[in-house]
Amino acid sequence: MNKEIAIGAFTLVVALAIALAVAFFSQSTPPSTPAPAPATTTASPTSGEAPALSPEAAAAFAKSHGFQYLVSYTDRGFEPPALSVKKGETVRFSNNSKDDLWIAATDQAGALYPNVANGCGSSALDTCKALKGGDFWEFTFDVSGTWSYKNNSDTSKTGTVTVQ
Repeated sequence: MNKEIAIGAFTLVVALAIALAVAFFSQSTPPSTPAPAPATTTASPTSGEAPALSPEAAAAFAKSHGFQYLVSYTDRGFEPPALSVKKGETVRFSNNSKDDLWIAATDQAGALYPNVANGCGSSALDTCKALKGGDFWEFTFDVSGTWSYKNNSDTSKTGTVTVQ
């Protein structure tokens, strides 16, 4: 009987040692980290690199004198949808959506932004053409008031600028 007790005790000690070793190594092993993605040499929409500028965007950059505020047009609409600026400040409207953006003044806020002989539309607050994704347009607000605008390509998307 002593032989059976000795074998049982030995088996119990071995099992306990294995359990302790497993517990120790499972806690002290650092978590594995994923390998970094291989570097790419070509720009793609998912590579994080900026796409090449369109000729329209390059021309707009060349004419830009800077801006104080940014309104981003996304697939959800204008962000921010309402903005307050001081008279003489410039807003850059940037098309960051997959659709066209044609900014045009509306009278939703009470009056249409005045026309300053821009050659199109009924207001100076008009891009006069659709902006493709990645393109932008800058407008300097020189008239005080609250001015509303829309995307002529999707008239449900609107915004306002209050000029003080």
